[in-house]
Amino acid sequence: MKLPATLDVIAPVDAVDIIAPVEVLRLMLAARYRKTTLKSAETIKHWLRYPKSWRIPASVHAVAEDMEKLFRKHVRKGAIRLRGDLKAGDPPSAIDHAHCRIGEFRVFEQTLTISVPGHRTPTHVYRNVFCVAGDAMKITTEVSKNHCAPIKGVLSFETLKQAPEAIIRDKIRSVYDDADKGGPRPNIVKLPDVVQSLLEKQWLTASKNQIRTIGKDKEFADRRNKRGQRLT
Repeated sequence: MKLPATLDVIAPVDAVDIIAPVEVLRLMLAARYRKTTLKSAETIKHWLRYPKSWRIPASVHAVAEDMEKLFRKHVRKGAIRLRGDLKAGDPPSAIDHAHCRIGEFRVFEQTLTISVPGHRTPTHVYRNVFCVAGDAMKITTEVSKNHCAPIKGVLSFETLKQAPEAIIRDKIRSVYDDADKGGPRPNIVKLPDVVQSLLEKQWLTASKNQIRTIGKDKEFADRRNKRGQRLT
C-alpha cells in the first residue's frame, strides 16, 4: 500500500510496511477532524501535553485525546499490530498480541512496557515500536468514513453554527463581568480564545477576527486594562 510521502515509513520488515505511531495518530486526527491537515498536526504531542500554551480550540484538543484513546484500543484489540525490538540494535519484529493487550503503549516514546504485579521492574520493554502500515490505514479509513458521527462529549467545528453578533457581544460582556468579580481579564489578543470556549458550550462559533473586531468597541475597550497594565 502506497502511503503519503510525508509519513515516516520503514519497509520492508518481514515483508510488511511499518509506520511510526505518531504518524498513525496524525492520520487519525486528520481523518476525524477534516480541517486539521497533517502539517498542522506536526505538534500534536505538545497539543496533548500543553494545550493552553498552543491556544488550540478545546474541541480539537478533545478530538486529539479521543483519537489517542481509540488508537490504544485498536492496539489492545489487535486491529493494529505492532513491531518492535527487545534488544538494542535488533530490527523491529512482530510483538505478541498478548503483550499488546496488557502492555503500556506509549505513542510518542514508541515503547511498549510489560509489567507484572509484584515486580518492581518491567518484565519486557519493547523499544523502537512501529505499527503495521496496512492495519493503520484500514483504521484511518474507518475513522474517515465515520467522521460525521459525533464523538461523545466532543464538539467539532463541523457541528457548530455561526453565532449571531448579539450573542457574541453578550459573551464578551460576560467575560468582563466575571473579570469585575475577580476573574481573569483577557486582553484583545486572548479574548477570542475565551469567547470561543463560551460559544462552544452552546454549539456556536465565531472567528477570532470577528470577536476581536467586536471586542474593540468602546463598550469593551473601556473595561480592559490600559496598555502595559498587568493582567489579573
